Amino acid sequence: MTSATNRPFKHHLLAWVLISVGLVTIAAAGAWQLRATLWMSHYRTVGTSLVRQEEARIAMAKGQTTVAGSAGADDPSNNVTDAAAVGSTASQAAGSSCPGTTAVGPQGLLELPDLGIVAPVEQGSGDAVLAVAVGHDPSSVWPGADGTAVLLSHDVTYFVDIGQLKPNDLVRYVTPCSTDTYKVTGQRVVLAGTTIYNSPTSTIDLVTCYPSNALFYTNQRLVVSLSLVKSSSSKQARSQPLSNDNVPTLNARAPYVPAPRALAAQGLTLTTNYAPMGTLSIVGTPNSRYVQSPAALLAQDSALTAYFGGLKALAERHLDWWNDLAPHVAAPLALLGHAIDTYNSAVNVTIDASNFAIRGVTLRTSIEVGGSTYTMQIDLANSPKNVMTVTSWRL
Repeated sequence: MTSATNRPFKHHLLAWVLISVGLVTIAAAGAWQLRATLWMSHYRTVGTSLVRQEEARIAMAKGQTTVAGSAGADDPSNNVTDAAAVGSTASQAAGSSCPGTTAVGPQGLLELPDLGIVAPVEQGSGDAVLAVAVGHDPSSVWPGADGTAVLLSHDVTYFVDIGQLKPNDLVRYVTPCSTDTYKVTGQRVVLAGTTIYNSPTSTIDLVTCYPSNALFYTNQRLVVSLSLVKSSSSKQARSQPLSNDNVPTLNARAPYVPAPRALAAQGLTLTTNYAPMGTLSIVGTPNSRYVQSPAALLAQDSALTAYFGGLKALAERHLDWWNDLAPHVAAPLALLGHAIDTYNSAVNVTIDASNFAIRGVTLRTSIEVGGSTYTMQIDLANSPKNVMTVTSWRL
């Protein structure tokens, strides 16, 4: 039995415990609110700076003398850029600020006019990127190329209202090299981690947490899908991303190969296919630093993807797949419905490069098919949008 003298002590102890818990809760809530306020302030400040930085690059690339939305734009004295400076840097900006060509910083601007949003787009999907910009999933293509570009943002920042986008609303992706206009085709809610597959044409999926104003963990994602309706770009080939030392970096983008989803699912790499590899040569007018970079190996990997894809498409008589990989190229009849029996020589790779840009790749080898021996040469071209396709397949 508890004595009466102990009851006041226990009551006081309970009161102090409750008060302490309350104070800790209030302190934690205050700390969370302070952290959230500082985080949002950082997002707005740095995000705005990145937008202005990319707007300046775009304006210089177009030879404009005013930069819309730049610092001090309301002040007429601050709204004019020195024409000589613009002229001297315009070509550099056009060549180094296209999507996927800078090691760090904004790669372009995502414009959502119906929501009043202009967002900088950076490579990556980590916290450092998403804290200030829209992130581009490195495993997806860039906007403008055939395939699905995946762009991600936190639900309380740039993409907080993307659920309000309606079918046929327009969205633009703007760089110093191109302006690609997309229309909204639909939206869906999926579980986190759901695979997003490539499309045969240029599309974008905007991805954020669902519900889009959630301040808590959610395992659902809102995906808004866009389809390309108009594109205007320069004819300049897209170069590889450069480090501060002007060397293509390890995050250089491999040329995209438009392999249909069902074909790509069969595996189109050296890991899943056999080919005796020979020499790798670089011709044309490559920058000396290009030879030291990983860019050539990335070009070779893409060429092999198209090669293995072409072999499978022919062996399985899927001429629809063949036409995606090799548009306007006649299918070699000796390989139609047949697989290679034997390689008589290694597969030698020649890359045609100009400065840091890949213009094309050639594969050469000797094979046996159905008891006949053939010398085989495959030529591939890389488009200004970094898309690699077969231009000839000779036996």
